[in-house]
Amino acid sequence: MAPRATAQEASPAPSAGVAVPPLSVAWIMRGPELVGRPPQEVRWSADGRWIHFRWVAPGTSWREPLRPWRVRAEPGARPEPLTDQPLDSLGPTFAEGPRTLDGHRRAVAWRGDLWVVPLGGAAPRRLVQSPAEESDPAWSADGRTVFFTREGNAWALDLDGGALHQLTDFRPGPAPAADSAPAPQRAALARAERELLGAVRDRRWQDSVAKAETEARRARGLATTWLDPGERVAALRVAPDGRSVLVLTTRKAAGQRETRV
Repeated sequence: MAPRATAQEASPAPSAGVAVPPLSVAWIMRGPELVGRPPQEVRWSADGRWIHFRWVAPGTSWREPLRPWRVRAEPGARPEPLTDQPLDSLGPTFAEGPRTLDGHRRAVAWRGDLWVVPLGGAAPRRLVQSPAEESDPAWSADGRTVFFTREGNAWALDLDGGALHQLTDFRPGPAPAADSAPAPQRAALARAERELLGAVRDRRWQDSVAKAETEARRARGLATTWLDPGERVAALRVAPDGRSVLVLTTRKAAGQRETRV
């Protein structure tokens, strides 16, 4: 009986005359150039017709980073790269975000802007476009308001009327001290006014009215919350009814040093 080949048999020696390249970093890293890298961040488009992913195709230099691609959800379809222009409009369709209770829409933050993505093939709708970065979108209980975070504060956007409301007012502390001591010029004027009782009464009345108007304006606006020195807002979560906000703050430990690379 003829012997059978087994996996333990030695591989044949290289043929004479075949040049063996020098062992170098560039040669070792040719693996991805020959076979490519596995796709990363694979996800469906909102209409289910495309599969989006990040990839480096075979034959590409190993120095190249992962780039966006897509392929039709059909047998034998060929992947195609995405440039920045279509990615701006397609990106929100495969970004992650919370859904409404009925499951028909998804709120996402894409490249710093806020979007609503219908889950049925309709085009996504940009809600907010501003230099500030919006993040952490969440739905109200009735699905008519989107809550989000901007510059360390909670906001609410009414989808029906488009009204935008700031829900919190967190500012780095400490709070500014009240100006209790009058300026020298004001003190001199007060001494002169005391000689004219009528003028003093008029000035006091004006100051009282101005103070009452200022306090009334503050009462109608947002209550400012001053943070302690070194304290910052780490996360905000608005309740579904929009009446309460859960705030997570952090502080640096005593003697903490920042890591610099």
